[in-house]
Amino acid sequence: MNKRRGYFDIELNGQSYTGHFSLNFWAELEDLRGYSSLEETLYEMRKGFNVSKIRDIIFCAIKANSMEQGEK
Repeated sequence: MNKRRGYFDIELNGQSYTGHFSLNFWAELEDLRGYSSLEETLYEMRKGFNVSKIRDIIFCAIKANSMEQGEK
């Protein structure tokens, strides 16, 4: 288990991934969902969650961690 703040570990299809809720995460989520600003992103997140949003959050956190670790 990853104990650093803002990190999480998840297993998907038998493979382990680490996600990181960082500034890169917010930028990725903004780009993926087509939001124009952090303000709009936070507004949309406050509206509630569905499976699509949760999937995008996990994907963007894993992508952010991969980028920060220098992975492709």
